[in-house]
Amino acid sequence: MALSLVVMRTRTALLWLALGLAGCDTDTVELGGKCSDNAQCKDPSDTCMLVAGEHRCTMACSKERRCPNGYVCPVTDPANRAAGSCLLASEIGPNVVKVY
Repeated sequence: MALSLVVMRTRTALLWLALGLAGCDTDTVELGGKCSDNAQCKDPSDTCMLVAGEHRCTMACSKERRCPNGYVCPVTDPANRAAGSCLLASEIGPNVVKVY
């Protein structure tokens, strides 16, 4: 009896997991696009970050891992000036500290 209850609960949990994953809009938002969750950001972007009041898909950058054309690498953590996040160049002011 206990084994059949475990099997039934496992099947129910797997069904809910499958339904939840099928309903997610994953890996569809380009770098710089508006997002609400990391899973929405399309490769190479991997992080949904709050930028100037809007959530945008971005990716980590450094001198070794450069941003694509049209993007800059501003420092996003003052404690780590060797890394940043790729943001649209047109949205970054001239006085922002850049990694490279």
